Formats: sequence, C-alpha cells, structure tokens
Amino acid sequence: MLADFVVVKLDACSQKTFEEVNRPDKKIKIADIIEGIKKFREVYRRRLGLQMMFVNKNKDEAGELAYLANHIKPEEVQINTPLRPCKEKPLCREEILKIKETFLSICRNTRIISVYDERKFNDVSPISKEDTLIRRGKVIERR
Repeated sequence: MLADFVVVKLDACSQKTFEEVNRPDKKIKIADIIEGIKKFREVYRRRLGLQMMFVNKNKDEAGELAYLANHIKPEEVQINTPLRPCKEKPLCREEILKIKETFLSICRNTRIISVYDERKFNDVSPISKEDTLIRRGKVIERR
C-alpha cells in the first residue's frame, strides 16, 4: 500500500447509536463497518489512526469504543467533538477529557489525542515566497 498513514472513522459500536449519530442508509450496519476496519488492520501494517466524534448521543459508549480501539490497535486515536456549527452540540472540555482518560486507561500503547489538546507546531517553519514560487509557479493577476 502506498499510504503511510490511514485514518478510519468510528463513532459508535451499537446499531442504535450508529443510526442516531451518523444517520446512515438503513442498509449500512455498524457490525459490517467494525469488521471491515478489523480486516483492514490485519493487512495494513503501517500507521493507522482511529477518529471518533463524540456528542451527547454516543458519549456513554466511550468505554466500549475504547475496548474496541484497543482490539483494533491503531497507533493513534483522535477524540473529537464538533466545534463548527452543526446540528449536534459539542461536548465540553471536561467531558472530552474524561473520555480521553477512559481511552488512556484502556489503550495503554496507543497515542490518544483530543480536539481540546494544546497543539504544538515546533517543526513547522514559514514558507518563503521564493519556495512557494518554485512549488506553485507564478500567479498572473487579471484585472
């Protein structure tokens, strides 16, 4: 496989919660998605991330999702809550921290990050105009 890092999304472990949170087509079953992720993990040996979006409707499944994540064995679990305007209200920092602690206690060998973690960009350097021109070429402005 050519990808160095693949992120899969999983927001529920029960069909009821899956339907409430993701509103999928009725033919799509969460058990099939979970099985597909497990099979993918068996063949994909590079860096795997598991992205999970938590809202009020699925926050009570955090423990079950953590055990599932531990079974899948991703290198990273990304714990999110919607911060942009949408139908669902985001969970507060304290609720996400509690969910993160649950994952940390169950997924001991996995990097756990959350949407509320402080981001560090130590290895990012500004791009110079010269480097940008080399990569993208010159843009001609039309008047």
